[in-house]
Amino acid sequence: MRVAPSVIHIFFSDLHIGGSFDYRSFERFRLSTIRIVRGWPAVEKIYLYVLGDITDYQGIYRNQVTFLRGLWQLDAAAQILYDFVSSLAAVGKVEAVYLLPGNHDRRIAELADNLELLRIKLERFIESRWGRSARPPRVEQVEEGEIMHVGERKVALYHMLVPRSSGSYSGGITPRILAAGFEMLIERGCDMIICGHHHVAAVTPRVTLLPSFQYSKDPKFWRRGGLLLIESGGDVISIPVLFSQGFYREADFFRDLMMYYFSRLSQAWGVISKKTREALEELYQKYGEEVVNEIIERIWPLITH
Repeated sequence: MRVAPSVIHIFFSDLHIGGSFDYRSFERFRLSTIRIVRGWPAVEKIYLYVLGDITDYQGIYRNQVTFLRGLWQLDAAAQILYDFVSSLAAVGKVEAVYLLPGNHDRRIAELADNLELLRIKLERFIESRWGRSARPPRVEQVEEGEIMHVGERKVALYHMLVPRSSGSYSGGITPRILAAGFEMLIERGCDMIICGHHHVAAVTPRVTLLPSFQYSKDPKFWRRGGLLLIESGGDVISIPVLFSQGFYREADFFRDLMMYYFSRLSQAWGVISKKTREALEELYQKYGEEVVNEIIERIWPLITH
């Protein structure tokens, strides 16, 4: 019996790379997604959607990094997303990566569009490392509320549904966001809405709120993961990939390590300055040599590429 070809759409949001990025949970999500894709029969195409707040850069607040200091976050994000894309390419054909700007990705204070810079960096990462025998996936920027087609369904992509809902993130906000989503469904005439930003997870047949990968001490933000929509045999199958964050120190560690490297590397890429060596010794003392070396293995290509 011949199995109908499948098309897999993968959605996640709110990595906040450069802030308290929960690196280990994101790796767990990546590996879980790869296992599902590898085990699914006759995968023909794969599409990846990242719904905003990929980096944590905000130049509009005094307690946030400036634009120039925040540029390293784009390099880190490009490498991390490239790792995801290349691991997907090992199990199927990746057609496109869609990037939706979040409130942390696009700021007007310094006239910078971080997401467009990230799109260019990721596109160049892919083109420079992709094999000549295969066409590399497209990297495109989509806008808030843009409608994509998943099979016969019209799926609207949003970073946020309820403005000014960040910050306090009151405990009862999830029903409010879901209600806004269902109102938006009627207004837009679409079949499904997927959004990020709110850092809470909720999966219904027509409205999905994606959790974040930003480490939090508040239990209501401990969910991690994303959503897979699979076109198969004329149907669209929804598979949430959800779990709880790990109680671990990677969030602060990863931010510290990246800041040390990208702010203190000498102009000759790959040559570690004296200050960076000193900073690395501090990291060994603070987190332990085994933990530091484990993460360095993952990000070293980012530094020397």
